[in-house]
Amino acid sequence: MNHDDQSVELVAHPAAPNPPLVLALAIIAAGLVAPFLFLQAGSASPFLGFASLSLALAGLVALSGALHGRRRHRADRACRPRARITAAGITLYKDPPPAAGLFFPAPQISKIQFSTGALIVHAIEPHPSPGRHAVRFGKLQTDVAAITAAIKPLQRS
Repeated sequence: MNHDDQSVELVAHPAAPNPPLVLALAIIAAGLVAPFLFLQAGSASPFLGFASLSLALAGLVALSGALHGRRRHRADRACRPRARITAAGITLYKDPPPAAGLFFPAPQISKIQFSTGALIVHAIEPHPSPGRHAVRFGKLQTDVAAITAAIKPLQRS
């Protein structure tokens, strides 16, 4: 990997767990309470009962995702580099050190999207892992204008 002196490091805190635990618990509660509300309202329908229990199942999936997100958030609480942007390409650091980042050379990048919570790189076929790669983050420590300026030369027209 060739990183020259003109690199910009995207330094940020970790992203908040998604979905929030409270939201997952609310979905489960709604799915478990809904059949009883339908019975009380007088609209006893097997379809509505099945749909509300399916909602509870969806809540369990959301709960699993929320717990996994909390574990990842607790394992990576430090404000650290999440990406390095150079004229040669972009390196995404999804895991904390000593894990190596995933480097995307500039000619193999088809599209770059940057927002206040994510940096998304779309790699084309010659890259060993083509497709969409994203790194999510929380509060930025690096200046947004510096990141935007570093990304601009890498954008394809």
